[in-house]
Amino acid sequence: MAIALTPTLRRPESARLPAKWVAATLALALSPALAFLYLQERRCALRYLLMNGLVLSLGGLFAFVGYEQFTLGVVLFCNFALVGVPGAAHVNTYSLESRKYGKRPLCATLPFVLSLPIVIAMSLYALTIWLNVKHMENTAMVPTLPQGAPYILDKVSFHWRAPRRGDIIEFTSRSALGDVTRISRIIGLPGDRIAVRSGLPVLNGTALRREAQGGIDLKDGISIVPAASFVEILPESTVYSVIKSEAAGTGPFDHRPDVAVLPESYFVLGDNRDVARDSRDQIQVGLVRQADILGNVIPLRLTEEEEARAARSLDWLLGLVGLSKGNSNPA
Repeated sequence: MAIALTPTLRRPESARLPAKWVAATLALALSPALAFLYLQERRCALRYLLMNGLVLSLGGLFAFVGYEQFTLGVVLFCNFALVGVPGAAHVNTYSLESRKYGKRPLCATLPFVLSLPIVIAMSLYALTIWLNVKHMENTAMVPTLPQGAPYILDKVSFHWRAPRRGDIIEFTSRSALGDVTRISRIIGLPGDRIAVRSGLPVLNGTALRREAQGGIDLKDGISIVPAASFVEILPESTVYSVIKSEAAGTGPFDHRPDVAVLPESYFVLGDNRDVARDSRDQIQVGLVRQADILGNVIPLRLTEEEEARAARSLDWLLGLVGLSKGNSNPA
């Protein structure tokens, strides 16, 4: 008599499954993408690979546009905190055995879901920054910002930190002549005392350090005006270049009496000292109130060719989402 044997389904032995501790170590030490490749889950690996790329790219972008807080170590830590840790937690709630039998824990994708909004918010912030690219309209900030030079107007950073000495700001100048948008560099903070003697700023009784740098030719309409170039150094060791086309002591604002900087106000100067209208001009500008600051100015060091290529790339990207014709070749 033949006896029919019915095969019995057995759950796979845990020894045959990839070790989750190895996957969690890969997620923390390298990338969750490698951990999920090890677990043979390509879809999750692709998700975390994209998040790794986004976080590292955004950190690099913020460092490029002038956020000195985004050092390499900070960017790597952000990648570890926003991607590595959630990825390791995801690995610990993931089970190939449960997946094979149709059981997916509700908390399996929770770490990914929690970190994703932060990455999306960073992406939107970066897009906001790049959509605020403007061009210098005058020569008040030469040589830092020549006329026509591109810059980013960061409207967000001053919401979480106070303006610092050396920051370049865009502000509204409110005077009897009307409201005018200007760009200058912060020299005096609330509580400081500022004077100008023979063209040299004097901060709290001490003249700023200045070193001659040679000459520079300024274009004034169709003529060329020679100017002297200097390196000016703030107490915080911030270094920048300034120029003067007039001899020391003969410029229109080379002598200003000592003035106290009021609370929530700033004393600003343009880098082109004989052209800029800034806090030395007490009629048209004076002290800049914090409420009149429009944002932090971040110069972009782009050549004309690089600027045109960036504009084409942005137009192409906007075309992908229907915000532009997108006909420009990004290459």
